[in-house]
Amino acid sequence: MTLIDLEGPSAVQVAASNLLIMSGALTTALAAMSENPSRENRREFQETLRAYIRLITPFVDAAAAALNET
Repeated sequence: MTLIDLEGPSAVQVAASNLLIMSGALTTALAAMSENPSRENRREFQETLRAYIRLITPFVDAAAAALNET
């Protein structure tokens, strides 16, 4: 896992924080699935992955907006 320290507007920080939190949940779900590839663990991983992917666009959009403001 890579951790990047951001400075910027609060919208970027919030979006980055949400993405970071979800990346921890994604790592946990992946570990659970690799230890026990049950139907429930696969479902949990897939749902968490979809939630993580949904958070990427708000982060990128907030970062792009912040760059355009400077």
